[in-house]
Amino acid sequence: MDRNIRFHELEVRLLKAQRRAERASCDFAEATDYVPSGIPYPDSVTRIHVAAREYRSAMAEFESASRERNQFLLDEPAASSLPS
Repeated sequence: MDRNIRFHELEVRLLKAQRRAERASCDFAEATDYVPSGIPYPDSVTRIHVAAREYRSAMAEFESASRERNQFLLDEPAASSLPS
């Protein structure tokens, strides 16, 4: 596979993962901000747990994509030829 194509694929994966993590972060903040009294109702607890799970999953995906892209840059001998 062409190096530039592979690099582009890794960049696209990283950007998608970043967007997902940002959305999950906003959803989590919204779920926790929604609890006005500080004592959530049972359905609010479920909503917070779901949002937290999605955020953890999104961050794991982002970290994986970031590691893979960085490893590609470190392993490849012609890394200086890639676009910045």
